[in-house]
Amino acid sequence: MKRALSILCMGILALVTLASPAQAAEKMTPIKAYESQNLVWKKCYGQFQCSHFMVPIDYSNLSKGKFVLQLLKLSAKNQSKKLGSLVINPGGPGASGIDYAFNAQYVFNPEILKSYDIVGFDPRGVGRSQPIRCLTNKETDESYASNSRPTTKNQLTTLINQLRSYVKKCTTRNAHILDYSTSNSARDMDLLRSALGEKN
Repeated sequence: MKRALSILCMGILALVTLASPAQAAEKMTPIKAYESQNLVWKKCYGQFQCSHFMVPIDYSNLSKGKFVLQLLKLSAKNQSKKLGSLVINPGGPGASGIDYAFNAQYVFNPEILKSYDIVGFDPRGVGRSQPIRCLTNKETDESYASNSRPTTKNQLTTLINQLRSYVKKCTTRNAHILDYSTSNSARDMDLLRSALGEKN
């Protein structure tokens, strides 16, 4: 009985081992497509170049689709001795990396500008990259004009209702709101690193 059980276990192990490479390749293929994408740069805003790259909406479920994130590059002044790309993301969260790169000449040391391509990107949910829109312009004005420091019970109730309405509008108007996360933005940056041809 023990011998038969051992043979059965070995057989199952062999089948799993044989199946693993194919299954792994099947799962890796979509993300490999993201990792191997080529950036196409076009001149924009005078001395800058614009491009975009694609990232999965959900890295754990690639079937959800993709986001398109926008890029802006200021090329190193000395291309023959370029050391690499410097990807910038001012964080916030909510600040635009494209706007930051647009002002690179006023932000970075001339030696850095000489040796590195400055690449700014708007993270998912920010600026030009699948921006999150929760309120209309009118609703935003009303929100700023509302009382955010309640001193009575009725004012507190009103504020709570306004917050609940805000959350509902955000979830309704942004289908993938839960996929706008710091961890996913970090993964997006690693895909950008790969697309730029930079090593780990």
